[in-house]
Amino acid sequence: ESYTLPLRGALHVVYGGCSDDHFEAFRGWLLTRGRPTFERVLAEPDSLVDVLVEGEMAESEQMLYVGALAIEALTGEFPEGPAFVGEAGEGEFDPTDATEQQRRYPRLWAKYAHMPRPRDALPEED
Repeated sequence: ESYTLPLRGALHVVYGGCSDDHFEAFRGWLLTRGRPTFERVLAEPDSLVDVLVEGEMAESEQMLYVGALAIEALTGEFPEGPAFVGEAGEGEFDPTDATEQQRRYPRLWAKYAHMPRPRDALPEED
């Protein structure tokens, strides 16, 4: 459910970018916030501004494996295959476009767009 371009676009505002790995780890973190928060952020990605903790990297890669580890505990075998399938709505809008970010995520934009962000210091991914 959380594999959406609007949610990924919100992370572009907060972190100044959003790699595939970070998007997956963020989605794991979002699960740790509980169902009401998860559903609210999916319905309105700009509401992420109410959930993020300043200075905290919103990532929990471990959450992505909870289901698979439970299956392994029951069956003795770790499930094969992709953990996530689907399209993130590529082409709906450009999540890196500043004008589009400001229009879609006004609260996130006001708080994060002009701040130094942790991702800015990371080297470019291959």
